[in-house]
Amino acid sequence: MENITLAIQAAQPALSLTPENREDDDHQMDIPVESPEEELTDKIGLAEVLESLPEQDRLLIKLRFYANRTQSETAKLLHTTQVQISRRERKILKAYADTPFGRTVVE
Repeated sequence: MENITLAIQAAQPALSLTPENREDDDHQMDIPVESPEEELTDKIGLAEVLESLPEQDRLLIKLRFYANRTQSETAKLLHTTQVQISRRERKILKAYADTPFGRTVVE
């Protein structure tokens, strides 16, 4: 689950640690830290999203992010092409990012 969260976060724009247009001399920025409760909620939400996926999509995500298989390895195991795996993975991750659980991860 953590790998999926990291993949979604990696697609987000970078946050500058030295924000522009600050009127004071204090150039420090507070970096929010997730509480353990939020992390648990995200994991439960992700588990619910995974369970809602069709079996083939769930297997794709498990192979890619839990078994750390490459797209090519996953394609071979699922009897398809790497390009199809790439497209399907992107579609699944976008759908997850559009859920309430995904939005809390990427915001």
